[in-house]
Amino acid sequence: DLQRMAVVWTRQIGDTYEQPTGLDFGPDGSIYVASSVANPGAIGGDAFSTNCPNVKAVGSSDCGNIAVTKFAPDGTQLWRTVDARAGWQFGPNIAVSASGAVYVSALTYCEIEAGPSTCVANEGLVSGVNRVRQMTGVWRFDFDGAGGPLKTLKIDDPVVGKRDIALAASLIDGSGNLILGGGTDGSFGGAANVGGRNLLLLQLDSLGNTQWARMFGSPQGETLASRAIVRDASGDLYVAFGTSGSVFATNAGQRDVALMRLGADGTLRWGRQFGGTGDDRPLVVGLAPLGNVFVSGRTNGVLGDGLAAAFGGLDVFVAKFSPSAQRQSTGIGRRVAN
Repeated sequence: DLQRMAVVWTRQIGDTYEQPTGLDFGPDGSIYVASSVANPGAIGGDAFSTNCPNVKAVGSSDCGNIAVTKFAPDGTQLWRTVDARAGWQFGPNIAVSASGAVYVSALTYCEIEAGPSTCVANEGLVSGVNRVRQMTGVWRFDFDGAGGPLKTLKIDDPVVGKRDIALAASLIDGSGNLILGGGTDGSFGGAANVGGRNLLLLQLDSLGNTQWARMFGSPQGETLASRAIVRDASGDLYVAFGTSGSVFATNAGQRDVALMRLGADGTLRWGRQFGGTGDDRPLVVGLAPLGNVFVSGRTNGVLGDGLAAAFGGLDVFVAKFSPSAQRQSTGIGRRVAN
C-alpha cells in the first residue's frame, strides 16, 4: 500500500543549467536520461524558455547542447556525455533498442556531422530576410557510451517559408530501427506537405538511412506530443495527434483529437478524428493488455460522455478505442490548470 512505499534511491546530475526531456531503459534495466544543457553565458542560462539570440553561435556563446547519462539499476552513474558543438541543440528524446543501442534525437540549427566548432546551417533569404531553418539531429551511442552524431534530417524544399523539421517523439521497432515523429512545414523523403505544419513520421535504419516517411495533415496544421506513439506486439503503430483541420473527419471546433493505426511499413490502416468546440489536445497514447487503445490529453471544452459542461479551465480527457477503431467511451477529469 501507499504507506509502505519508500524512495529506493535518488541521484542528482547537472551542468550549471540542465533539464531532462527524455528517459528510457536498457535491456538490463539500466536507465538513460537525455537532457538539454544550457550555456549560461549565452542568455543567462535560460535556453529552455527564451529564444536563442544566435542559433549558429560557436564556443562559449552557443545557447545549449545535449547530454546523455546512464545509470545502473542501483543508481550508480555509469557514464555521461555532453555533446558540445556549435549552434543550439535542445529538447532531446531518447530510445534504447533491445541490443542496447541508444538513439537520441534533438532539435538543432547546425548540421551535427560537421565538426564541433563548425556550424553548417540550412538557411536562405525569405522576402529579403535570412531564415535559419530548424533541423533534427540524430545521435547513436553504444551501451558503453561510445558513439556520436549519426544524421541530420533537414528540409531541402526551395526556401519559401521557414521549412523546419522538428521530430519530438521516438521509439524502436522490433528490428532495431528508429521511428521518429513530429512536425514539419516542408516535404521529406517522398512524403509531400499538404500545407501548414503537418505530422511527419519516418523510420531510420541503424546507419541513419530513411526507410520510409509518411505525412498526415491539413493546411490548418497538426501537433504531436512526445509520448503519443506506441507499438503493439505485431509491429503496428498507434499515433495520437492534434489537428486544427479535417484529416479523418470534419473539424468540430478548434483543435481536434486524431488517432490512427499504421502498419510496420507506415501504411495507414485506419484513422479517426473527434473533438468538441474547444481546444482538444492529445498528449499520450497507451495500449491495454486486451488490445484496447487509450488516448489522454487536455481540453477546455466538453468531451466526456454524458457531460453537460466542462469543469472549467483545462480538463483531462481519456478516450477508449477498440483495436478495430471503435470509440467505446470518453471520460473527463476535473480542472488541472487555468
